[in-house]
Amino acid sequence: MSKNAMFSVFLVCISATCHADTLARDGNGAFIGFYTGIFEHGGVVLVSSKGYRFVVSREYGWLLGPDDYTSERIYFENVNCTGGAHLQFHSAQYAGVIIPLHGDVNYSLQAVYYVPQNAVTANGLDFGSHLDYPGGVQTCTPDAQSPAYVESVPLLLNDPAVTGVPNSDFVPPITISSNTVFKNGFDTALAQAASASVFA
Repeated sequence: MSKNAMFSVFLVCISATCHADTLARDGNGAFIGFYTGIFEHGGVVLVSSKGYRFVVSREYGWLLGPDDYTSERIYFENVNCTGGAHLQFHSAQYAGVIIPLHGDVNYSLQAVYYVPQNAVTANGLDFGSHLDYPGGVQTCTPDAQSPAYVESVPLLLNDPAVTGVPNSDFVPPITISSNTVFKNGFDTALAQAASASVFA
């Protein structure tokens, strides 16, 4: 699948109504988000109870980035990959998206970031370093001079109370179910989800 096609699938809920009657649950049966579509590598695109979009592996429960190159586009304001973080991207359409940071070839989850819902694209920021992955090993690479014309959106460390997404992977497997009407005949999926325990 092309990057443009993947991005279009990931952003499906911007201009369309999400499938509020289609729920995603973890391996324990707990509600984790509303299903919006499939993604490559066995991932599914979900929207959390707080309205943030994220991708999760159905088989393994891993939080995934919105594409294969997300971790390589994270820049920092300091030279040692600390300080303010930014996602190199040409559009603020990443607003309201969860960005997990994986470490190495073992795919360990190191941190979870999010792009604020009100994020706007910035130009000309001074970056001190960025993450690189030569040979699959995470490396902090200092930037003697910030890349010219880099457009970016801000990244904040994830707060589950804000995003509705945990700072960890999910218990696999992820299951999808569609139930517009529940046992009493009047419940809606949104009401059921609101009453569930969802990382608040």
